[in-house]
Amino acid sequence: MVKRLEEVIVKVERLSDRDQEALAGIIEAELSDDARWQARFEETPQTIAKIVERAKAHYDQGSCGEL
Repeated sequence: MVKRLEEVIVKVERLSDRDQEALAGIIEAELSDDARWQARFEETPQTIAKIVERAKAHYDQGSCGEL
């Protein structure tokens, strides 16, 4: 564990149980949100590839207009 986190934990331990629970909820939500974003970014290359293939198919079919 990094020193800065250890220092923050010492401060958190001084908080009331209620405040510790609230802070734990905030941290859990943040970590969960980060995991969801990471999963979405990992899907991005496949999603873009699918969009490109669909665009190429539309172009090959002549169903695209000029921009």
